[in-house]
Amino acid sequence: KPPSLRKTMALPGARDAMLMFFGYCALEQTAGLWASSYLALHRGVDTETAAFFGSMFFIGRGIDCAAAQEASLKLKEISYIHSEAYAGGELKHGPISLIEDGTPVIALDCDPALHEKQISNIKAVKARGAKVILITNHDFEIDETMCDHVVKLPACPYFMAASLAIIPAQFYAYYVGVFRGCDIDKPRNLAKSVTVE
Repeated sequence: KPPSLRKTMALPGARDAMLMFFGYCALEQTAGLWASSYLALHRGVDTETAAFFGSMFFIGRGIDCAAAQEASLKLKEISYIHSEAYAGGELKHGPISLIEDGTPVIALDCDPALHEKQISNIKAVKARGAKVILITNHDFEIDETMCDHVVKLPACPYFMAASLAIIPAQFYAYYVGVFRGCDIDKPRNLAKSVTVE
């Protein structure tokens, strides 16, 4: 059973994180957060590699896996790149065989209980030549040599971090699509509403 809202809001930093989360949801009213997310991600991140590579992978564990699936979907929708999201624990059951030199991988690592296991997965894909972008909590100790780029999220309770991790992942998808010359505002073959079954 999930904790009550009162217990959740009593956690250290929960109130600030909740306000930040709703601020992200209203991007037009929080241009400062929007701009800082863009700058944090775009500083040195290689969108060109993803734009011309055949496939891209997202990995996460626990709630980060759901966020990875959403990020992968967004990349497919607006940049038309084949993209898959996998649970980190499933990599050794087949998907890791698809990783080759230069394969772009975005790894989400926001859950403290699964941090060490996710780091192990990141090292496994990096050892096979992947270009890794890591989206992680601000307070995790990260060996930055195992990633090509690290995006650190602002301070918030871990159970909200996956929702915040979607923001830089969506910006990444956006800029890959722009780099490929895609019409971001009118993705092909997508309808705003489904009118037939």
